[in-house]
Amino acid sequence: MLCGILSLICIVAYAEDVEKACFESCSNDCGPASVLLRVWGGRGVTVLQLLKRLQKLSKVYGRCMDGPQFSLRRKFVPVIWSRPQQIVVRISNVISSTYELKCHAKGFPFPRFQWMKNGTDLEGETSDRLLIPMNNISYNSNTYRCRVWNEIEEGMEYSSFYRSNGKQYRSELLSEAINLSAYTSELEEAKLKRLVATDKVALIIGNRRYKHHVELSTPECDIEALTHALQGLHLESKIYSWVFPTRSSHFRFKTVQLSDLTLEEMKFFILQYKKLLDDGVYAVFYFAGHGFEVAGQCYLLPIDAPADFRPEHCISVSWVQSIFQHCTPSLNLVLLDICRMPPANTMLFAEDVARCVEPPVVCQNTVYGFATSVGVCAFEAQTDHTSIFMKYLLPHLHDPVTVTNMLHKTFADIACDKKVSGIQVPELRTNLTSPRSLMDPIDIEGHTSSYESHTLHWRHLNELPEPVHVYFKEKDLYVAVFFNLLGHFNNKMRVGSYVVEVVKNSAGYDEFQCTKWANSHRAHLIFPEELGITHEEIVYDTGEGPTLFCIVSNLQRAKVKIHIISTIQLNGKGGIKCKVLLYHANCKASRTLFTEDADVLVEEANIGHALVTRILPD
Repeated sequence: MLCGILSLICIVAYAEDVEKACFESCSNDCGPASVLLRVWGGRGVTVLQLLKRLQKLSKVYGRCMDGPQFSLRRKFVPVIWSRPQQIVVRISNVISSTYELKCHAKGFPFPRFQWMKNGTDLEGETSDRLLIPMNNISYNSNTYRCRVWNEIEEGMEYSSFYRSNGKQYRSELLSEAINLSAYTSELEEAKLKRLVATDKVALIIGNRRYKHHVELSTPECDIEALTHALQGLHLESKIYSWVFPTRSSHFRFKTVQLSDLTLEEMKFFILQYKKLLDDGVYAVFYFAGHGFEVAGQCYLLPIDAPADFRPEHCISVSWVQSIFQHCTPSLNLVLLDICRMPPANTMLFAEDVARCVEPPVVCQNTVYGFATSVGVCAFEAQTDHTSIFMKYLLPHLHDPVTVTNMLHKTFADIACDKKVSGIQVPELRTNLTSPRSLMDPIDIEGHTSSYESHTLHWRHLNELPEPVHVYFKEKDLYVAVFFNLLGHFNNKMRVGSYVVEVVKNSAGYDEFQCTKWANSHRAHLIFPEELGITHEEIVYDTGEGPTLFCIVSNLQRAKVKIHIISTIQLNGKGGIKCKVLLYHANCKASRTLFTEDADVLVEEANIGHALVTRILPD
């Protein structure tokens, strides 16, 4: 029974694994579920990890995920509200004037829902969403609620376990009342005023690994979550794309996501970002990391700032705004997820500030969202792997409301968090002249050239090298090196290497194959010292033979001057160099191997440009 249920879950969660398991089970006595469990066990997957995976899947697939969790005897969890705002109201369709109400609750078993109008159940409305056309909204104050409950019912397969010994097996909540007449003004405003962007761009920086300061926990998760949300606006906004018929309607942002930048690197990428801020653009600048404020001036700390830093070691927000000063974006959203406490050397720093006074810079259509107020810290939410600010910002990024309303909702949710309420108090500053929203569509009419230029520039920053095959004549083997994106990072990538041999196929043509001879060898990659390299991990179930994976970071520090390597020639183009070490699987190899070791063969390769290296100066 359990194996059958797990097989169902695997089809949803690990389609490639299921296909492989079904194939292998045809030649074995055991079934696909047994093969899958063996594969997962080989990867070190525990029952607890599987249970956590099922819990996450339940957010997407709902009640059908209960069965496997019952099998694993997950504890009964009473229903609770999963957001401070129990019911979220959205305008789901402007033209047909339809509202969407969504109830946010969670628990185990998965909650059941019943929508109510004026205290009476609405027949058939038993999902977490309710659509209401405006013509059904009367002005006599109709109210809507949602009743939410979960229960281990009598007669279920596991009822005796869950309903014994006085255990709780039922819980129920009733939501706050919603009166839609209060939202009609927002709908009318959306109909009357059509605002568009000529493009949408975002520079997203997270500094975590500081050399002389406390290392932070969440910046990389923060920037990955924000980038994913901004790039996903086009998915959330399909219902709007036909509402505003434009020559070119889009919603997603062109994002550049970078981590762990030094002072010079921060300055370089901010100056590069400026090139995208043309007329009518919606721009988002986000920074997560150490920061502080002195004498009314806010500063961002690069990872190489010394312990006794001074203004010249930091990036002032005024300097950032001075770079944007002559740009004319329609929206300039600056989100600073930093502390604003004064540094320890405040007096000395204040003297430096007085000597380095920068003239005030005013940029129109700017919205500042500070994670906290002057003199106060900003906190990281360890259990959610994000900062407090990002935790409550993410649910509102796709709301069809103005940017200022989006931040107001975020701040209200933070104020309801008992752990930080009254301790972390966000701040909003704005001189925005129009009710802009991140959900406004893009219309490139009259701005085609700049839009296409931005698109080309952005694509360069997201291009990975082509796979490379390095030949080792002594053993007549090739090492295949390939590259994958690591989330949305533009200065990190995942690199894999495996060994292949050229053999003739049934048609008589040469092709790369993972033969027994090839699989008895391994390939290490050694990158330049200025790049960050993680410890290599070997994976056996990629379909390509034993594959070594590592993560290469700090690509912005790559030296990419034009050169030609004897083993690979790239038409004179610059790129990242690496050494490829080939050795037998029984050889104890490491990155510290001496190249003169007779058991280790070494070749050099130029893998070409990767992500941000395409725009680096020689």
